[in-house]
Amino acid sequence: MTRSEKLQLTSRYNALIERIEEIETLFPETENPTPEADLIGTILAETRAEASTLELELYKKREYIFSFIGGGWNTVRTFTVEEAQDLAATLYGDKISKGSFRESTPEDMKAMLSLFY
Repeated sequence: MTRSEKLQLTSRYNALIERIEEIETLFPETENPTPEADLIGTILAETRAEASTLELELYKKREYIFSFIGGGWNTVRTFTVEEAQDLAATLYGDKISKGSFRESTPEDMKAMLSLFY
């Protein structure tokens, strides 16, 4: 995920939270359900589910694989690729290849680890 993508997700998440609050204020739950109330309840449940999914994505660190100039590789765990680049630069200085950063997958990691065997 890039910083730009994270900003977009954050914006969408905040909009959903505002929408949930507005719906709850405008349409308080009643003890006498109506078809309209059922529809609003369904919309509210869907909106909450989407907000929950986005929240999990926003606060999940990802593992990024990168290469060193001259050979070798390593990983770092951060929220965005830019944060991964910054952290790797802090740890390893100018030895890293900034263009090599990518989000790790299980297949990726298996292939990289196979280089040791």
